Amino acid sequence: MKKQNRISKTEILRQKAENQLKNKHSSNNDSSLEGDMRRLVHELQVHKIELELQNEELVLSNQLLGLAHEKYKGLFDFAPIAYFVISKEGNIVDLNQKGAGMLRKGRQFLINVKFSKFIAYHSQQIFSDFLRKVFTNENIETCEIEMMMNPPVHSIMILTGHAIEVGEQCLISVLDITARKKAESALNDKMEELKKAYKQLEEYSFHNQELKQFASISSHELQQPLRTINNFIQIFKEEYSGVFDENAYKYLDVIRDSAKRMNALIDALSDYSRLGRHKTLKLVNFNELINNVISDLDGAIKSTGAEIQVSEMPVINAYEIEIYQVFLNLIGNAIKFHKKNVHPVVHLTSEKIGDAWKFSVKDDGIGVSKDHFNKLFHIFQRLHTNENEFEGKGIGLSVCKKIIELHQGTIWIETNDYQGITVYFTLPNLIL
Repeated sequence: MKKQNRISKTEILRQKAENQLKNKHSSNNDSSLEGDMRRLVHELQVHKIELELQNEELVLSNQLLGLAHEKYKGLFDFAPIAYFVISKEGNIVDLNQKGAGMLRKGRQFLINVKFSKFIAYHSQQIFSDFLRKVFTNENIETCEIEMMMNPPVHSIMILTGHAIEVGEQCLISVLDITARKKAESALNDKMEELKKAYKQLEEYSFHNQELKQFASISSHELQQPLRTINNFIQIFKEEYSGVFDENAYKYLDVIRDSAKRMNALIDALSDYSRLGRHKTLKLVNFNELINNVISDLDGAIKSTGAEIQVSEMPVINAYEIEIYQVFLNLIGNAIKFHKKNVHPVVHLTSEKIGDAWKFSVKDDGIGVSKDHFNKLFHIFQRLHTNENEFEGKGIGLSVCKKIIELHQGTIWIETNDYQGITVYFTLPNLIL
C-alpha cells in the first residue's frame, strides 16, 4: 500500500510537470517557468532515488524471506517427528520425510490422499471429531488413534494439530507411542503380579505367624505332658517292679522311647520356626566355615572312615550361622547314608555363575529314587524308616531349603555317577 501511494505521488508530479510544459508557450515569464521545471526535476530525482532504495529493500526482504522459507522447509522435511499438512476435506497437502517413512510410501504418492485411509476403522470417528475441532477452535487439539501401516501393522499414535493458512489447512504432528503403550501394559501386568505376590506374602506372613505361635505352644505346652508320661513310667517301673512280666516292661520302654522321639520332634519344630529370626548378613570365608564344619563332624568322619574333598570356596556375603547349618546337615547326611562296608567319599565344589555362586555336595552313598527328590525337602519326611540304622528327625533338608531361600537362592537334588546323590544350591552375593 505504501508503494502504491508513493507511485501515485510520482505520477501526480509528472502530470504537473507535463501540464506546466504545455502552458510553456502561453506564459510570458520564461525565467519563472524554468525555475519551476528545475524544482520539479529535483523532486522527481529525489523520488526516483527513494524508489530505488525501496526496491533494494524489497529485494533484500525477498532474499531473507526465501532463506527463511528454505530453513523452515529443511526443519519441516528433516524433523524427527512426522508432520502432515491436511486440508479441511482431510486430504494430505504436504508431509515431511518422517511422515512418508511412517506410512511406508513415497511423498509423491501421498499428496491429495485421504489421511483417514491410514486410520483403523474404530478410530475413524475419533479422527473426524479431532479434525473438526482443529478447524473450529483456535486451540491446539490432540487425540489418540490407531493407525494401519503398510504392510498391515497397527500402531498407536498421538495426533497434535492446529489450523494454518487462514483456517483452510492444518498442521498435524504424529507421534508413535506403540512401544510406550506396550511398556505401560507390561508395567501394569507386573503391578498386578506384584499385588498378587504381596497378597500371598501377607498370607504367608499370617501363616508364618501362626506357625511361630504353634511352635511356641508346642515347645512349652506339649512338652509338659510328655515329661509327665516319662515321669510316671519311671514311677510305675519302680513301684511295680516284679509285679509284671518282661513284656510289660518292654511296652513301657516303647512308650518312653516314643515320648522321647515326640519331644525331639517338638524341639526340632521349634528350632525350624526360629530359623532366620536373628540372622546377620556378613562377609563369610566359606573355606574357613567348611573347615569348622568338618572339625565338628570329626567323630562321624573317624567312625566311618569318611573322606571329605573340598575345592576352593569363595568369600561372599551370607548369613554365617545359617549357612554353617546347611553344610553341617548336607555333609552329615552324606556321611550318614553311606553304603555298608564302604568308606564314604564326599566332594564339595563351588562355581561362579553370573552374579551368584553354585555349590554342590556329592556323595557315593545309598542314593534316592528320583520320584522322592521333592519329598526330601518336606518337613519330617523320612524315606528310611529304620531308625536304628539311620538316626534323625527328617528335618535336615527342610532346614537347608528354608535357609537357602532366606538367601534368595534355590536348592535341588540330582543323581550322580557314583549311584549316590548330589545336592546343589545357589547363593547370590547379597548386598550388606
